[in-house]
Amino acid sequence: MARYTFGVHEFQTASETNFQQFVELVKGRSIISLGDFGPSHLELGLSGQIMLRVLLSDTGIEANCFSTQNPDEPLALALALGDMPAVASVRDFDTKLRGLRTAYAIFYLLTTGREKELASYLVRHPYGDIDKALLSDEETLQVESLSHGSLIAIVRSKAKTAINAVIDLGMMVFPRTRDALLKKLEAEADLKAIEAKRGAVQLERDKFELDRARADYALELVDKIEDPQAKQILHGRLKQAIYDLASGDVNEREIRTVTRRMLPSGRAENDEESGENG
Repeated sequence: MARYTFGVHEFQTASETNFQQFVELVKGRSIISLGDFGPSHLELGLSGQIMLRVLLSDTGIEANCFSTQNPDEPLALALALGDMPAVASVRDFDTKLRGLRTAYAIFYLLTTGREKELASYLVRHPYGDIDKALLSDEETLQVESLSHGSLIAIVRSKAKTAINAVIDLGMMVFPRTRDALLKKLEAEADLKAIEAKRGAVQLERDKFELDRARADYALELVDKIEDPQAKQILHGRLKQAIYDLASGDVNEREIRTVTRRMLPSGRAENDEESGENG
């Protein structure tokens, strides 16, 4: 039976993990490099700055993972973007990425205390490109790789606070991927904790407030906008961004229904009938 480990053998930080944890870490990542070190050692560089080693010894096969990320480099996160078929249209990918850009920009601005800046921009430009107008190159979201099936994007941002916006977005939009996102976060934290010799990282699930309705959380964020006109526009923009993110998802109709209950109608969105039939 194969062994699964996290950490670097050369630094004596390798520690046993289980198959499920190992799968959560590597699933959805792209292979970006390959190194052949003889009949007993193969290395695969994965997106998100993860190295996968396959080691063969007299005791069997070991699959070993460790992070190659430097402390000063942008944090990469495996973000589940819903349940997609193995073959999807370019149109669906384009729509989902447009929704990701807009929703991320909204969450980033609201979670970093820039609601007044966002409100002012929305009143002046109800249909404007929030990401392009208000986020710097350091703050915008970057995509390193995309995998098909249960669509997983390896995303990063140079802004350290961006990770909170990404997690909040992933938790709210796709109910079926919440647990998957948490498992991936726990696997990555476990990997990096072992390497840093800090012991196990406790990712408390209460931290993500999964028992609180998504509607409550979304409305709490939007309520940071005091201007009534801007708030109405924001409701519509966020709703449309979630519609776009759900494009092509097997649960698209369900997500649309929940989103309409979650956010009141806004002026800057497609009407429900055209959205359902589009």
